[in-house]
Amino acid sequence: MTNYHHIASLLTPAFVNDYPVGQNIAYQDWLCSDQRCVDSITEDELEPEWDKVLEDFYIEVEDFDKRVVQKFQQNPGQVIGHFTQVKSLI
Repeated sequence: MTNYHHIASLLTPAFVNDYPVGQNIAYQDWLCSDQRCVDSITEDELEPEWDKVLEDFYIEVEDFDKRVVQKFQQNPGQVIGHFTQVKSLI
């Protein structure tokens, strides 16, 4: 499971040209019910699955209103910011 959090940073203003901006941290959870499970996680398993993280960001395309491409606007009720950032890198 991938989780996302926006972090505050002195290097990133809260708004740029009236649009909210931020940095994102993605991390993956492992579900363990006891210490034996935790102890059995290998170093390789702790490596992020970057393809999964990017896929989770990218699937926001399903909520993206393509009519806002000419001028980026807020899309109330839908999360699309990760998609627009990933798409701009591809």
